[in-house]
Amino acid sequence: MDALSVIYSLLKSHEVIDLLIIMLGTNDTKQRLGVNAVCIGLGMQRLVLKAMSVDCWGEKTPNILIVAPPHIRPQYNDPAMGEGCAEKSAGLAEQYAAQAKLLGVHFMDAEGCEFNSIDYMHLTRRGHAQLADRLAALVPALLQ
Repeated sequence: MDALSVIYSLLKSHEVIDLLIIMLGTNDTKQRLGVNAVCIGLGMQRLVLKAMSVDCWGEKTPNILIVAPPHIRPQYNDPAMGEGCAEKSAGLAEQYAAQAKLLGVHFMDAEGCEFNSIDYMHLTRRGHAQLADRLAALVPALLQ
């Protein structure tokens, strides 16, 4: 399932939306998909534009936060994802920041949130807490 094909029904089923937070991109780095960080950024642009077009925001302007996931660590080695994932994921924050600026939406980089030492691409319990703390500090200002 891809987010673009379900974003309309997700937003409509939860309207009125005060803030949409999107943190995607890690799986898009899979070698078999054959895309680079720029293409993944353009995919985020398409998703945000689609979300903005959905009549789910009430009387408000669409309020969207793009969160760049932490970079996959160089120690990562998963044949199912393929090669080059760590390098591609390192470019996502720059691409997402550029798309956020272009689209007039918010941006946050989750880099530095702790990953596990098994696959080097999933957050630990502590990493989830770090992400939650960052969001808790940012989100209230975005809801005003």
